[in-house]
Amino acid sequence: MNKALAIPLRYRLSEHIAQFQNLIQWPARNIADAWANEMVRRLADQTRGLSLTSIGALERLNRIQALPLEERRAMVFGALAEIPVDSELHPLAWMHKDQSTGCYGTPAALAGLDGPVCRIDASDLGDAAPQESTSAVEQPGLGA
Repeated sequence: MNKALAIPLRYRLSEHIAQFQNLIQWPARNIADAWANEMVRRLADQTRGLSLTSIGALERLNRIQALPLEERRAMVFGALAEIPVDSELHPLAWMHKDQSTGCYGTPAALAGLDGPVCRIDASDLGDAAPQESTSAVEQPGLGA
């Protein structure tokens, strides 16, 4: 494997939740996988300590991991369709693409790659294109 395409530190999960590392799809060659990676990372960040939030995050990660990959991807596309375009969770608000590798992710995730990084636009979305939606996403994460 190309050393530049090793899993970025941003997506290397802590030892206490290492069993969920397989939820990270790297390199993220499409927007759905990149968005799912970021949502898994956000859930992983919530697992620190012992609280209702950490227990809920672990429960969500367990539910996601129990799904076959194709069902996980279908869930991601469903979740993306529900996110209003002007939401901070929508890929257009934060996602970038490395021009040389075609990988998608946050600037931090793409930092180790060689190519120029640029913010995505609607033309990058393809099947994950923005939907006109007035529904609110109450809780970030793949298990919502």
